[in-house]
Amino acid sequence: MPPQDPSMQPLVDHHNTNTLQELDPHQRLRSSVVRRESFLMQFAKTKGPPQITFLMMLVAIGLGSTIGVVPAVMSDRFARLNHGYEGTDDCSSFASNNADKPAACYLGSADAQTAVATSNLVSNVFTFLTSSLIGALSDEHGRRGALAFGSVDLSTF
Repeated sequence: MPPQDPSMQPLVDHHNTNTLQELDPHQRLRSSVVRRESFLMQFAKTKGPPQITFLMMLVAIGLGSTIGVVPAVMSDRFARLNHGYEGTDDCSSFASNNADKPAACYLGSADAQTAVATSNLVSNVFTFLTSSLIGALSDEHGRRGALAFGSVDLSTF
């Protein structure tokens, strides 16, 4: 006989001491029905890869939702701070090939692209320099702590 799934539990009334033969047909049927635990309960009880995958998916969604907005906000901000743009419209409201787009908006966009490129360069250099160190520490002390620290660090910075 194959081992039974631990998430399968019969619905039994522990307060009622009647045996199955003493129950009416509807109660007997209800007592013999097997119910599975919900996916979320099974997911919460499992250890390791599912939770890590879910956490990384949330981080990716968070990063993906900000990446589309940041250049537009930064372009307008740099145009106002560094290049003297004082218009009432945001720089993102102009079409990219619009002849009416102020030069300060083009310069602010260039500054924003430079800032993003510099940020990515710094991030990749730190990843290159620290990945082998973190790998050695996780081999010595286990992966769970390194992954937890990495997710908390990623979500904070």
